[in-house]
Amino acid sequence: MKIHKEIVEDKKTITVPIRREEMVIEAGSEDELRIPLKEEEIEISKHPVQLNEVTIKKQQIEDVQHIKENVKKEIAVVETEGNAEVIEKEEQ
Repeated sequence: MKIHKEIVEDKKTITVPIRREEMVIEAGSEDELRIPLKEEEIEISKHPVQLNEVTIKKQQIEDVQHIKENVKKEIAVVETEGNAEVIEKEEQ
């Protein structure tokens, strides 16, 4: 398994209203003089924000299975002729 992170870039467009102050001097019915006094400036800053915490772990799981199968074993067969005395020992 291979795990890595990728950086994905998105473009976002936001609308921000800005205000300005100006002095308006009216001279007569048609003449107007506007003098800018103050205006707002937009400053943009970015910083990373953690959205999710990711935890990756590995665990061992133990199951029990019941299996039926024939098994074989070897036994000793002793054949005697005559008056041979055979002493058998118990298996432990």
